[in-house]
Amino acid sequence: MGYFSYFLGSTGALLTAFYSTRLLYFTFLSKPAGFKQIIYYANDSGIQICLVLGCLTIPSIFAGYYTKDMIVGVGRCAVTLIILLYNSLVIYAFIFYFMREHS
Repeated sequence: MGYFSYFLGSTGALLTAFYSTRLLYFTFLSKPAGFKQIIYYANDSGIQICLVLGCLTIPSIFAGYYTKDMIVGVGRCAVTLIILLYNSLVIYAFIFYFMREHS
């Protein structure tokens, strides 16, 4: 049972890494694949969707505050974890910017 669980977990991690890399490539590094007329008329969302997202922000902040011990562990400082995740995000963003400019 242990080997089967390890195999499923490893396969899931491998597929997730593959899909995430593919997603980042198609989002930031490849040329748009849509029709030129459709891409030309693309615009930002209206005020209605911004209001809905703003209303969803408030409960998500409270849910994150009250369930942080389940996510980061009881007694751990969530701010330290957020700072570590933010630093790794900045490093990844710099790498993608550097690869895009020099390719």
